Amino acid sequence: MRITLYKRHKKRCEHRKERTYKRCDCPVWLAWGKTRKTADTQFWETAQKKARAIEQQYENAQSLCG
Repeated sequence: MRITLYKRHKKRCEHRKERTYKRCDCPVWLAWGKTRKTADTQFWETAQKKARAIEQQYENAQSLCG
């Protein structure tokens, strides 16, 4: 499973049309499958760590089941 990161820009943000622009103070969101979840941060690096932790949880669960 791969988690995609993207920004949900605020109305006033000049980078509204660029979902992957990393240097504004808008919140980062995580997406995988049909799931969308806030990363509860505006920092891309922090969101990446959260995404990797979720991916690791899924991998661990799959290894236990299979």
